[in-house]
Amino acid sequence: MKSRFNLIFTLSVITILSACSGKSGKEDFSFDLIPVQSDEKWGYIDKEGKYIVNPQFKEAFLFSDGLALVKTTDDKYGYISEDGKISINAVYKSATCFSEELAFVTKENGFVTCIDTKGNLKFELKEVEQALEFKEGLAPVRIKEKWGFIDNDGKIVINPQFEDAGGFSEGLAPIAQKKDKDSKELIWGYIDKEGKIVINPQFISASIFKNNRAIVSDGKKSGYIDNKGLYIINPQFDDARLFSDDGLAAIKQGESWGYVNQEGKIVINPQFENCQSFKGGLAPVASAKDNWGYIDKEGKYIVNPQFKQAAKFYFDYAPVLSGDKYGFIDKQGKFTINPQFTALSSYSDYNKLETWPIKYRYIESDYLDASLVLKSIFDEKSELCFYNISANTSLETLIDDPTNKDRLKADSRYYVLKTGDYEISPEISLKSFKYAFSEPIYNVVTKYFYGYATGEEKNYNYKVLVSGIEYEFDLNIFTRGNNKANSLAEGLKTYLVQTYGARDSKIENEPLSELEENAKKTADSIAASLAATETTQDQTENKSEKNLSKVYTLTSKKYNFIIRTDGYNSLIFKVVFNNIHNS
Repeated sequence: MKSRFNLIFTLSVITILSACSGKSGKEDFSFDLIPVQSDEKWGYIDKEGKYIVNPQFKEAFLFSDGLALVKTTDDKYGYISEDGKISINAVYKSATCFSEELAFVTKENGFVTCIDTKGNLKFELKEVEQALEFKEGLAPVRIKEKWGFIDNDGKIVINPQFEDAGGFSEGLAPIAQKKDKDSKELIWGYIDKEGKIVINPQFISASIFKNNRAIVSDGKKSGYIDNKGLYIINPQFDDARLFSDDGLAAIKQGESWGYVNQEGKIVINPQFENCQSFKGGLAPVASAKDNWGYIDKEGKYIVNPQFKQAAKFYFDYAPVLSGDKYGFIDKQGKFTINPQFTALSSYSDYNKLETWPIKYRYIESDYLDASLVLKSIFDEKSELCFYNISANTSLETLIDDPTNKDRLKADSRYYVLKTGDYEISPEISLKSFKYAFSEPIYNVVTKYFYGYATGEEKNYNYKVLVSGIEYEFDLNIFTRGNNKANSLAEGLKTYLVQTYGARDSKIENEPLSELEENAKKTADSIAASLAATETTQDQTENKSEKNLSKVYTLTSKKYNFIIRTDGYNSLIFKVVFNNIHNS
């Protein structure tokens, strides 16, 4: 799955973050309450360092639109008001901060959903794979690997057609197209809110606009263009950041950073190992690693280098790392809140930050479409379907089947593996497809020569009958399939109950009725024989991990079904022919 951070291009990650967090000089985040971490829990302090919301969260973000995104100890996201009370219940697997009074959220195995500041559902985006926050009334969304834009009613206003896209700023949004039809290389341009390309794709990278300037790169050097696509400052820098409201921009030449004005004139010579943008007349700079201070617009040190990390000033204070703790200083470098916090806001990485540590706000659908797995197993046209196999199918029959030619391999005395490349979906792969037998398919016979053992050979029983089929699925950890084994198991179980009238013997260790107990005993006895050669589970697995795994046993008139997961990314599904136990 494509990462949203492809939008960052050759710029620092936080260059984009900085631009996303401001609106023509107006911050879309409030800095009246600051998220801080102490003893691994997050709370909120005011400008004097007093706790307004006591440490209690696993993650905490800055306030926007009067609400702050927080992650509770049970790993769910919700929103609190400025008095620390839960305003929108923590029921989401993932969520964004509010922007323009809207936020995107997803529940476990759910679609991307938009809510308002009251927590009311605005709309659900069933086709959307990924969405970025709203900016200037529009939000970028990805549908079938292409990017387009929706309005605040969830309506598509710019059809998905781009390889990548960023949010709107100053009426324009960066978009990417392939350099040519067969190329993987992207070139960037800009569209207006009608979706019309107003600056032709031609750049190797392109930022959003701020103060009528955007950073673009030709692949070697970076420069600045205006909203007509004309160069204001020709490409000449090895790296560059957006202009701040103070009228200066950080640029890199060689290995050193300095600053230019809006005409491109260098006003502070490149001399710093690292730096950030100006804010309130001062900018954090590093003269060496872990040696940050603050300069004014003439390049003069106002606060001498002394901190391990430092970020921009907001109002009259700035966060710094002194020793191994974070605190806050005023513009004279004096601590207003002594170093005492282990972190400030989530996702903090002050060596890279261009502004306060604000997560680039995007969200992905958590919905895993199990229909492709169901189709591969239950569609009669699929070679993986078990319908054409029964308890009367012998090993000899399997070998004589032309579709199995040169594809069968004894995996053990009880299993025959059918080899092949089975593609289910980008999220789910079939690791193995096996025919299971309740009796050994071969016996091992020792060969002798003049009384000495010379080797072993396998004598196959080609008349032995198939007892069932086993499918083992892996879920791709780099996609929305990650940690979805239990969700997939639930969907599979529901299908079996609805389609086959299968009796559900519920999750292991739950009380069972007499009928369910009998069904479970039948299925478990089969499972025990099929599992004779399976690898013993890792004994070092801790108890909490074991509790996440699930086992379902179901029975119908014709089949017994066994579903087992590891709780994360592996699922085994066994189909056992019921009539072999009735004969």
